[in-house]
Amino acid sequence: MPVSYSFSGSLIRMDLAGICPMTEIRETLTDAMADPAFPAGGVALIDLRHSESLATRSSEEILAISEFASPKMAARCRRCALVVETELQFGIMRMGEVFAERHQLDTMVFYDIPSALEWLGLSEKDN
Repeated sequence: MPVSYSFSGSLIRMDLAGICPMTEIRETLTDAMADPAFPAGGVALIDLRHSESLATRSSEEILAISEFASPKMAARCRRCALVVETELQFGIMRMGEVFAERHQLDTMVFYDIPSALEWLGLSEKDN
């Protein structure tokens, strides 16, 4: 499955790998939000380093997924870290970061998991 999620303490982690259809991203996020294990008031980490789809997304698609996901995430999470691998991914997700601000979701883009976890107030040993 290209899109998956898991919980660890106060962290919800979503991983996107390979080709990730927009419908699957929406469905997985909806499933995660409905999961009783979802830590209300927690933090989120979305790992996009292995996504092959991200580089092909238009700004309209980034806006659409942000408009879908940001209000849902903001209602349940304090912060959301986006982890990418390339400069292109960084630029695309920086645009998503700006869109998320419309919904008061504190979001930041990172190149590595340890930095993202630190910003979220967690450490690798916690997760």
